[in-house]
Amino acid sequence: MEISNINSPLDAKGLQKWMRQHPLFSYFFLAYAFSWIVFIPYVLAERGILQGNYTLFYVLHVFGPAIAAIVMTALISGKAGLYELRQRIRQVRASSKWYLFVLLGIPALVVLGIIVQPGAISSFKGFTTSLLVGYPFSLIAVFFGVGLGEEPGWRGFALPRMQKQYGSLWGTLLLGILWSCWHLPDFLTASKGGGEETG
Repeated sequence: MEISNINSPLDAKGLQKWMRQHPLFSYFFLAYAFSWIVFIPYVLAERGILQGNYTLFYVLHVFGPAIAAIVMTALISGKAGLYELRQRIRQVRASSKWYLFVLLGIPALVVLGIIVQPGAISSFKGFTTSLLVGYPFSLIAVFFGVGLGEEPGWRGFALPRMQKQYGSLWGTLLLGILWSCWHLPDFLTASKGGGEETG
């Protein structure tokens, strides 16, 4: 019997069919795999195993969820699905209270999270001009960098399917856990308190 005649589940069409039948598992596998593999050179460079600047790999790893969402949406729904995903990303209509929450509420929650850490208040050196001037630019960088890299996947692809399958509350909580686990390799870096000679 020729190998080419064997109907293997691992052939391209069989794999695509399986991914369509298991969209959430396939999405999370792709998101994790892309991000974690691309992140490896950055972590190795921080530990001195690789020489050079690998910051680009840090930036690229953030786009794993969006890339996984695009691949899975194209596989499941084709061009129509990709158009719908793009329209959801471009949606800007929201009441003013949500814009205030993003601009003021989120920073307040971040500050609160910092304040409750031991020694944070005593080490605070006050608001500097560079901090106040740089905040709007940082907000834009996070929104268009991290936001566009992650949210089309987490909220654009995974959340609607998880809420449909598990309900609004449990779907959201489960996504939060999977989202948190996706960030685990970040703790291998010095900026997140990991790496050599850190606590």
